[in-house]
Amino acid sequence: MRKSFTLIELIFVIVIIGVLSAIAIPKYLHLKENAQISSLVNTLESTVTQTLEAAKIEHDLNNKNFTPNCNYSKLHPETYFCMRDILKLNGKYWFFYFYKWVPWSATDSDYYYYDYNGHQIARISMNEENISYYIVCDFLGTSDSPLVKKCKELYGANAKTYVIKWK
Repeated sequence: MRKSFTLIELIFVIVIIGVLSAIAIPKYLHLKENAQISSLVNTLESTVTQTLEAAKIEHDLNNKNFTPNCNYSKLHPETYFCMRDILKLNGKYWFFYFYKWVPWSATDSDYYYYDYNGHQIARISMNEENISYYIVCDFLGTSDSPLVKKCKELYGANAKTYVIKWK
């Protein structure tokens, strides 16, 4: 009756564990970044779809007109709406902006997504006729990272603006 393992058996088990960990560890290194880009892409696409539907409802059913100036829509809520009235993104890196300094020439109101380094990564913009959005993949990491490669597969190598007519 054997009471212990031989040295060859122990080395064989250690080698198998080493090979398995060498395969598994790289798969999980970029898990957090992949989750962030997936979350950003899903948020971007679902938000644009929901904003499109909400804008159509406000315009067609409630007979309201779009204005990029959210201060103006607060003064006249019965006849005007702005992007912030129909869309509220409260995520960690999402910021709303409308051109309040020149309200007579304002045409868009925007949500921007910035990374922790201050790079603009995504934007959702709305004007009188369109909702547009884009994502910049190059600021998501190094050019050879799986995160950037996945983003470029989905959205192309350069920042491309996607425009959807809502009116």
